[in-house]
Amino acid sequence: MFELLEEKETIKIVMLLTIQRECKQFADAAFFHEHTAKMLDSLGVSSKSQRSFERYIKEIEEDILFYNLESKIPLKFVGNEIVNDLSLPLHISYLMDRYLLGSIKFLLVYAAFRGKTMPSFEMMDWLTENIQPSPSSNREFSISPNTLRKKRDELNESFKPLGFSINKKYVFEGEEKSIRIFLFVQYLRNFNALTELETSLQDKRFKRFYYQVNEHAKIIMSELKDDLAYQSIKWEQFLMILIGVTTIRNLNENFLSKTKLKYYNNTALIKDTRLANIISIFQKELSKKIAPEQLKVETFFIINFLYVFDFPFTASFDDFFSTRLKADLDSTKSIIMSLFEDKFKQPFKHEDKLLFSKNFHKVLLQLLFFENYDTGMKSNLEYFKHHYPIVTPIILSSTKSLSEHFPKLNRLIFNGKASCSLFNNYFSQLIHPAILTFYNNSSYNEDIINNYIVKANICIEVFGGIAKKQFIEQALMQKFNLRANFQDFPDETTNFYITDIIASNEKAINASIFEWRIGTSDPMLENFANTVKNWQFEHL
Repeated sequence: MFELLEEKETIKIVMLLTIQRECKQFADAAFFHEHTAKMLDSLGVSSKSQRSFERYIKEIEEDILFYNLESKIPLKFVGNEIVNDLSLPLHISYLMDRYLLGSIKFLLVYAAFRGKTMPSFEMMDWLTENIQPSPSSNREFSISPNTLRKKRDELNESFKPLGFSINKKYVFEGEEKSIRIFLFVQYLRNFNALTELETSLQDKRFKRFYYQVNEHAKIIMSELKDDLAYQSIKWEQFLMILIGVTTIRNLNENFLSKTKLKYYNNTALIKDTRLANIISIFQKELSKKIAPEQLKVETFFIINFLYVFDFPFTASFDDFFSTRLKADLDSTKSIIMSLFEDKFKQPFKHEDKLLFSKNFHKVLLQLLFFENYDTGMKSNLEYFKHHYPIVTPIILSSTKSLSEHFPKLNRLIFNGKASCSLFNNYFSQLIHPAILTFYNNSSYNEDIINNYIVKANICIEVFGGIAKKQFIEQALMQKFNLRANFQDFPDETTNFYITDIIASNEKAINASIFEWRIGTSDPMLENFANTVKNWQFEHL
């Protein structure tokens, strides 16, 4: 989502997303300094000072006004603070589109996608001619060789895990499957920025593929009318991107290799008549642009991508995949269900199994065929760790067990190369039903807590304050839901020690000591409870 933005624009989009995610009505530089740090770190962007955030607040205001986006991003700016009307939606993508058009990296990827080789001096001229910098970018319209080299290196560093790069002639080289997935996802997400770029391009060598493939997409949608649950402009755009990327990559002789597609199936064996009709419709249109020898593998790749990304087909896809693949998927599901049952310490109820099983094949196929389809999962994972700190590590440990405890499955399904991105993607798909199962079932809830939460040993000693001690204990347990063993006196097992008088030999107590000399308050109790909970989560 962010890899094609410049760093400053990334920060500004993260600021807006943070306002939206936290439902914050008033946000100043201090708020952004505190609440954007984790997300920026996950994106490889260093934390900024409060003074920098004050400047970014001003720039966001300038950008919204410059692009006439007041109705799309209805924020008010008062001094160094953003005021957000929580009753109005924020359409942040409109500003992101404008930032992409001002990004050297976005234009470099487009040029590499179109496959028109250029020497560096020509690429610099082309970028200078077509880039649309934001009013706050302070970027000169002339792009230097050092800037061009730096941006290409940044892109290639992010592409390295995906197995491809942009070479010195500014075209893609490397694993074609990964290039396709990257382009599919980038342009599906940034469709408006892509079409706006093509509309504004001065270079006639770049014929607008939007208009070349629009007709094909409309024909396919029309002929699929009996095979789709519903039709929409969104899905038509979806098809346009897939057909456009596929067509241009083939015209530039960048072909998919079926030997690189695990579980590639001979679609001529399809028995389901509706599915056979879908394949026929796609092949008919693709054959107008793609050579016969590539037609089958290209059709397979597109339809598989559509299926696992929830294109609204009504046909059953049971016959689309090989018997071996279906057996592997069912085996994997059984193992994962057992893993979760082991973590929850009891069998799942029937309705919980249905919840986990729903779309299970699609989730796993996303990983098998499109492991790197989304590079934004890390921040998603941080969200769940923060808001669901008990259940998240437990579920995450279950997914990790796939490779740690089932090497045969790892070799069979993941080719022995199960990666962190794979588990993060898989986890992000299952976290929602897992959390629902956990929090909607009190017996699971209690069992998880009893088996995984380490009770802290807490000793409260206040001089002449038996009632005060009882009040603190009850407040921590009932008001702040703290699970702990309360001790009458400290010993070597004590983890936390609350006192109003620190004795001269306090170093003899092997515990975290909290001195509450005058009294207590709700903020003090809440802070102490959070400190203990953080310690418990570290010791799950």
